[in-house]
This record gives sequence, structure tokens and C-alpha cells, in this order.
Amino acid sequence: MAPIGRFQVSNLAQLQEALQNLPANLRSNPQSSELQPPASLDFFDDDRIFTPDGGYHPDGENIDFREKVFQLLSSLFPPDGSQHPSIRLLGKGSYNIVVGVDVVPKSRRGDGSKPSAEISRLFGTPPKPRTFALRIPVADSGFNDPLPSYSMDDIYQDIANLYVVGQRLDLPVPRILKHDLKGYNALDRPFTLQNFIGGTQLERSWAELNLKQKVSAIQAITQIVEKIASVTAPAAGQIAYSNVTSPGKDIKVNEFLIPTKYQAQRSDLPGPCEAMEQTPHEFLMSCCKRWIEYENKNMPGFSMSTPLWSKIKEIITILEEKGWLGGSFHLVHGDFFGRNILVEIASDTAVKVTGVVDWDMARFAPKFVAFRGPFWAWNPELEEEKEDAANTGAISREEKAIKEAFLETASPEYATMALAEEAIIARKIFKIATFGLLAVELRGLAFELIKQWEELHPRLTKQYVAL
Repeated sequence: MAPIGRFQVSNLAQLQEALQNLPANLRSNPQSSELQPPASLDFFDDDRIFTPDGGYHPDGENIDFREKVFQLLSSLFPPDGSQHPSIRLLGKGSYNIVVGVDVVPKSRRGDGSKPSAEISRLFGTPPKPRTFALRIPVADSGFNDPLPSYSMDDIYQDIANLYVVGQRLDLPVPRILKHDLKGYNALDRPFTLQNFIGGTQLERSWAELNLKQKVSAIQAITQIVEKIASVTAPAAGQIAYSNVTSPGKDIKVNEFLIPTKYQAQRSDLPGPCEAMEQTPHEFLMSCCKRWIEYENKNMPGFSMSTPLWSKIKEIITILEEKGWLGGSFHLVHGDFFGRNILVEIASDTAVKVTGVVDWDMARFAPKFVAFRGPFWAWNPELEEEKEDAANTGAISREEKAIKEAFLETASPEYATMALAEEAIIARKIFKIATFGLLAVELRGLAFELIKQWEELHPRLTKQYVAL
């Protein structure tokens, strides 16, 4: 088929057919004369960018971004060693866009050319057709807009997380093959090039799985959680970038920022500080103290949180006395839900986990945080934060079987930590200890957990009057 402008004849025919199928009122409305791109097309597809007359669709800024990506790829995969790469959108969030990159070395096509040194270094020799994931930070206002000031901190954090996870865990996780932190490239911003992990998001395929396949998936997920939690550190906090620059036997951890970088004005934000070795009890009490000091110094009129902090510290002490806080800190994925678990169907009775992705929120925390249960598998209607109903509520026979599979697979300690109400309350306290009480929803969470605790242990707590 002969091309016409940027399009093949068949594309024009499809566009004309789509136009004829529009409702009459839209065909005759002069304000609706510009045909919109089909939503099913890929983010980078020509038909999403160009109109039939060669103009741009309203969201045609994609073209600038796409050309910058191709320019970057030409330096990563020089044309003398590879075919022109093809790209597609793998994922787009508020702060990152992930581009799938398919590269076929020319030498595989029998043209006699040799792979470049860069291709050989990335692929190994001889090179093979490969797919990569190019992760690019973007502003939530638009992918061509300037990055927010804290984006660089996020990029360093992402690299540190993936480095430590890749070194310490025998799991299919993303591995960084190349990165640029300076932004001296065609994108004019940092990027990371990672290996591509195939599979389908469990979240998308869950409804199509039969019971045996769901049981297989939950068994694998349970084992993965315990494997992740087997990695320990001497303190709670975020993985330090110094693990990349000067790796050692022990994992280096930076303490959680108080206030968080998203809450503080830039002038108030301290730099990363190495976390002190503490027990989980000492860590939680220290966080409470730091938040109280911050509020007193920077928000002297903000007094409504004072009784909340007092009550939370009281509950922390009782949890410690009852043995719920433990004595060590464990690696936590931080967002271990079906959207970040990639799977493929192995058989009519089995599902294989092909990847665990999106480690942005990885951190070291007490064991009760690491051993959060996959309650979403047997109670799919629950919101992610609403784990109180993980042990209650009417569930179907299938969901009971899934929950039973979890209990049979999990270690006794994991099963207890996942479902015990004390552990659920402790996880709420951890969230407040690390995020504070400045936000209305967090103060609401504090009231909620205090009420929940007093209903669970009315004789162990002092009388509390809600403000």
C-alpha cells in the first residue's frame, strides 16, 4: 500500500469509516469536525499524534516527547549496531512514565554489521533481541513540564531501592542497566534503563482466574512476602544511596524525614541522616517525639494533636509490653498489591509470578509492617487501607478457600501478624509515626485506632475523651 503523507491508505479508510459511524449531530457540528484519536491506540502511535491532514490532535505534545525519547535511544543503541527501536507506553503515573523499548541488533538480521560496544555491554555477546523499560520522571502537570524540586531525591531513592533489592533478593525484580542522574541528555532530565519483565498485572487477570489458579497465586505471593521480609537492617528507614556508591555487608539506612519532603517547605527540610540503631519500640517513640517537637516549633497554635500523641505513645508502650513490636527491622515492598505483581498462567491449576515491580516505597520497618496480609485476595471489595475487615465480613466459599490457602502457606508468625487486631492497629500507628498528624485524614486515623484499641482492651487504657 502506498503511503499518503504520514498514513497508509488503510489508515485513511479506517478514519473515514469511523467518521461515517459518528452520530449525525457530531458529524454536522462544526466544533466537532476534528476527529479524535481512538483511545485504544498506544500513547506514542502516529494516529494519536497526527490528524489526517498532518496537523496535531489536541494532545499532540506527545510528538515532542516521543522524538526526545528516540533521540536518547539513538545514543544508547547506536544505529550502526541496531535496527531503529520501537517504543510503546508501559505505564504512566503522576511522577513517572515507563516506555517499553524493543531493540533488534542488525547482526541478527544477517546484514553483516557488528554490534557496537554499547550494545555488547548491555546485551552481552552475542547480542540478542531484547526489550527494555525506560523509566522517565515527569511532573504531574504534564510530561513536558519542569520537574518538581524533590524529583531528584525520588530518583536517587529509586536507584538505591532497586540496587539493594536486586543484590539481596532472588526474585524477578527490575534491574537498572544504565542511568543518568545529571539530565545531560536528549530528554533534559534523568532516566533509568531497566530490564523488561514480562507478564500481566495480577490485578487485571484476577477475575479471569479459576479457584485453583487463585490459590496458586496467593501461595506464591505469601512466600514472596516472607522472602522479602527475610532481608533485615539494623534500623528503620529508607534505603540509603550510599549502598550504591560504597556497598558493604550491612545495608545502610537513612531515617524517615520528619516532616516528610512533601509536607515541608524546602527551607525546613533537612538532608538525609543515617538512621540510628534502635528497637522498634524506641523507633516509634522517637518518631512521636520528633513530630511533637516539630509541631511545637513550627506550629505553636496547633494543639489539637497533643492528646492524640499522648494516647498513641501509651498504646505503643502496651504493644511493646505484650510483645507485638518485635526486635528487628525488615524489608517492606510498601505497595504489594495486584497491580505490582506480574503473572503468567502456567496451567489450569497454577499461576507463575514473573515479576514484582514498583519498589518506590520500599523501606525497612518493624516486622508487623512487613507481615501485612494479602487481604485483598479474599476480600476484593475492600479499599487498600481498610484492612480491619480482613478478618471479618461475609465472604464467599471461593474467598474462604483463598484465605485458607494463605493461612496454610504462611508461617505461624506471619499468619498471626497479618490478621491480629493488635498488629493491624500497630500498622496504623506506624503510618502516623512516619507521616504525622498534620493532615485531617491522619488525625481521623488516629481517632479511629484509639477507639479500636479501647474497644479491644478497655481495661488496659486510660479514659480517653475524643476532641
